[in-house]
Amino acid sequence: MTQVTKDMSWNSLDVAALGIIGVISGVIFYIASMYLWPALAMGGIFAQISIYGFWFVGATIAAYIIRKPGAAFGGEFLGAFIEYILATQFGYFVLIWGAVQGIAAEVVFGARLYKKYDYITMSLAGILAGIIVIIPTYIWYKAFIDIAYNILGYLGIIIFILLHSISGAIIAGIGVKVAIDRLALTGILDPFLVAKEIKKFE
Repeated sequence: MTQVTKDMSWNSLDVAALGIIGVISGVIFYIASMYLWPALAMGGIFAQISIYGFWFVGATIAAYIIRKPGAAFGGEFLGAFIEYILATQFGYFVLIWGAVQGIAAEVVFGARLYKKYDYITMSLAGILAGIIVIIPTYIWYKAFIDIAYNILGYLGIIIFILLHSISGAIIAGIGVKVAIDRLALTGILDPFLVAKEIKKFE
């Protein structure tokens, strides 16, 4: 159920799929940054960070459907670019975050030789993205981390990092896999391996 095709080269269908995924992901990123993030402001930084997994879905959706080297990075960075041109409140910093998150997810799928796309692998991709993104956040948006520290000290920072990872695992990992598996049953993903797998084990 988790095997990938032997041909790792990209074709026109893969490129088209990546473009569509990038646009959809970018819209999701934009909605998260411009609507969900502000809506959760009353709940504080920890409530806001709990939805951070939405910003990792570009990588996991692309990787799960296309299943070829570069898909995770491409889906995430393209999504970040779309979010940027839609005029997100975070400006060009989303490009940095997108690149870092895409690389992190790509590392996980690459470590699995682009052959495993089970719940564990998908969750790990979200978790690693959630951990690594702390680095650029600390450099350019340290105020977020300072707020967590001012609330609970070092425990606040630990919770800050854990929420990034847990959100990544649940939303970008488990959530994406469940959503794509259901979408595959509709027939829209029939040209891709994921549809063959899901229908085989239906």
